[in-house]
Amino acid sequence: MFRNIRISVKIAALIIALSLVAVVAISLFTFQVNIQSAQEKICATVSSIADHRSAQFNHYFENLKNRLEFLQQSKAFASDSLASDSASDISPEVVLLKAIQESHKYERVLLTNSRGNILFSSDEKHGDLPVLDGTFFSRASSEIS
Repeated sequence: MFRNIRISVKIAALIIALSLVAVVAISLFTFQVNIQSAQEKICATVSSIADHRSAQFNHYFENLKNRLEFLQQSKAFASDSLASDSASDISPEVVLLKAIQESHKYERVLLTNSRGNILFSSDEKHGDLPVLDGTFFSRASSEIS
């Protein structure tokens, strides 16, 4: 069968066959490299998302821990300080705000409602905040719950 074909056709067929083998080999190699890089990219993305979520959880629990430590260190929650101040006409909320003011050396501590009205103050002054920002208070109150 090959005896009837001329030598120039055989050489041309051999060159085409070698070229096709080289193209197929390069294509398979490129395909494998692309698959591997896509898998690494997906793995890195998932790892990044997991690390971000982990950081969010850690931040949330760290914040919760700090709040609990703050409440534990507050003198207002000690049974002796509440019992001694309960005989006076000062409300327990004001006693708590004064204790926070003293323990953290704040100038003034306020307890407000969602509209910015001062409900309780460490210096027992009531009224409204000087600059009322209703959107700030509504956004802050929605983030608390």
